[in-house]
Amino acid sequence: MKFSYNRSASTWEVILIFAISFLVVIGVIAAFAALGALIVSWAWNAFMPSVFGLPQITFLQAFALTMLIGSVKGLLSVNIQKKDQ
Repeated sequence: MKFSYNRSASTWEVILIFAISFLVVIGVIAAFAALGALIVSWAWNAFMPSVFGLPQITFLQAFALTMLIGSVKGLLSVNIQKKDQ
């Protein structure tokens, strides 16, 4: 028995697939960023106050710091790749 399915996806179905895929990718990135923020928060609060006298940070501050470092790192890597070409 052959299975034949010749229906093409409508425009709204394609848009929905792309939107869901985009949200899944953003969710995975946010999950890894949250995990990184936990590590940054723990490391900062364990070492910075005692070694450098800096105040402790919250999880949201660590999350923002992780996002900032990731963004700057991404921008620098794009500029370095353009310069090498």
